[in-house]
Amino acid sequence: LYNFFILMFLSSTAVTVTTLPFIAYKFNKVSLLSPITNLIAVPIGGFVVTPLALFHSLSSFSLWFHNFYSYMLDYSIKFIDRVAMFISSIPYGIHSVRTPSWDAVLFYYIILIAAGYCIYKKHRKLLLVFSVTFVTYIIVWQNYPVIDSKQKSMEVIFPYVGQGDAAIITAPQGHIILVDAGGAFDSNGVDPGRTVMAKILRQKGIDTIDLAIISHPHPDHQNGFLYLSKAFNINELWLLEESDNHYPLNEIIDNVRTKGGKINSSNSLTAHTEKFGLNFMILHPIVENPLSNEINIEKYSEFDANDNSLVIKITWKNRSILFTGDISDLIEELIAQELTEIDILKIPHHGSSTSSSQKLLSATKAKYSV
Repeated sequence: LYNFFILMFLSSTAVTVTTLPFIAYKFNKVSLLSPITNLIAVPIGGFVVTPLALFHSLSSFSLWFHNFYSYMLDYSIKFIDRVAMFISSIPYGIHSVRTPSWDAVLFYYIILIAAGYCIYKKHRKLLLVFSVTFVTYIIVWQNYPVIDSKQKSMEVIFPYVGQGDAAIITAPQGHIILVDAGGAFDSNGVDPGRTVMAKILRQKGIDTIDLAIISHPHPDHQNGFLYLSKAFNINELWLLEESDNHYPLNEIIDNVRTKGGKINSSNSLTAHTEKFGLNFMILHPIVENPLSNEINIEKYSEFDANDNSLVIKITWKNRSILFTGDISDLIEELIAQELTEIDILKIPHHGSSTSSSQKLLSATKAKYSV
């Protein structure tokens, strides 16, 4: 029995190592504890689940036996699932990894085959060289970012997050800015923060978000940050106002603070900010102080959350993007005189009929709209 489990562990480890690049490519996650999970799951699956499934299919002659095998089969599968969930919850049990390129996959298998040949021929010194090379390669591949820190331009991605808004901006020096992150309207919905935003960031080898901006606290704009704030470091978060009783916003804020991130709300935001080689201009909601002539970021009590969306113009050199949240034509007219021509307009409120007024379109003269 001891030899059986040793053989099964080694076999499972071999399969894990062999399929690692494809698992990383597809899921951006790898489990180093899967051989341990298989020590429990494989025997139960082979010696319990499989016979139960066979008996279940042959038990139609008796309702009692049919229900009995159904119950045992369901219990066995749930037990395997709980074991897998428990092991995956162990700290560092599952690692998030960047998406490997095909040349990286090829190099991985060349080293792996060479190491296997050394084991077969018992070349211990050469095996040590290949093993060190293999481990070094894995460390460098995982930690060397895809983003070129010397890049001289700004990149903007508008990923599809279903009903919602999200944008990923890469600043000229490689800093990452997120403007909204989409989000499901209920806990059973698909979370674009996990399935879309995180996947794109991991493909780029990113584990830190330098700046996250929540335009307003509606699920389809903010809820994606719930997962992102757990899975990534967020150095700075901009939002109009904090809330202690607004879930999940309060948890997002707690997650950011717990990891050492900074929260900037209306009392600490300024209308103009230079950061990461970009210019950030907040156009709404703002109030001018007649005594000091200072412009303050301040929520309008007479407007709802949509019309209190942060409207931000981001400029790099002579290129600019206007993020509008979910404002209506009322706010568009209010800020129209402050607008100038831009390159990209994030259409307000997902293209709703209550937005995208002629005043906004005439003032911005956007070359592209999203």
